[in-house]
Amino acid sequence: MDAQRTSEGIPMAANQSTIEHTATSAPALSSLSRSAQRKIRNQMATLELPAGEVVAEQGQHGHEFFLLVDGTVEVRRDGDVLATINEGEFFGEISALTNQRRTATVVATEDITVEVMNRRQLATVLDLWPDLAATVKAAAQERLAAVS
Repeated sequence: MDAQRTSEGIPMAANQSTIEHTATSAPALSSLSRSAQRKIRNQMATLELPAGEVVAEQGQHGHEFFLLVDGTVEVRRDGDVLATINEGEFFGEISALTNQRRTATVVATEDITVEVMNRRQLATVLDLWPDLAATVKAAAQERLAAVS
């Protein structure tokens, strides 16, 4: 059986959700109960990638939302570094929410672990937890404004 892949073609591991410390340390999830965090993470698949791996590529269609469990990634637009994303933060929300092409390239600066959910899963999660929806949508608006 072939491994499930992200829209960027990266193979995904089976859902493990074994890195419990990140659920409580992820700023986006911190306002939620442990039970809610667990339910959200159960919707996600765990993916481990080596340093240098392109996680999302500018201009490509993307359907995934990523929560960085371990490591750091750089956000690059037209080759320029816009930001560094650290453990507990998320990315990929713009394409996952709006169906727009990726606005930037995201590259692992070290070995990373991310948890991934697709657009449909994200929509369900955001419908169930409006506070999380507000956080994710605000980040998308802020990031879109920064690249405009």
